[in-house]
Amino acid sequence: MLHFSDGVNLDTSGPLRAVHLADGWYVLGAGMSIPVASKEEAEETIRQMTEKKGDKPE
Repeated sequence: MLHFSDGVNLDTSGPLRAVHLADGWYVLGAGMSIPVASKEEAEETIRQMTEKKGDKPE
């Protein structure tokens, strides 16, 4: 869990997923928080990261 001084908390546990927050899109999961420019970029990032691990995308 990431805690920010503005009160925002991001749960980075669990599978990779796209999340839209007030300040933009993020890929969260697997212990990571990755800012991205759009939902499409989030989905592409998840696809690429999943393929690199050798897993099939969901």
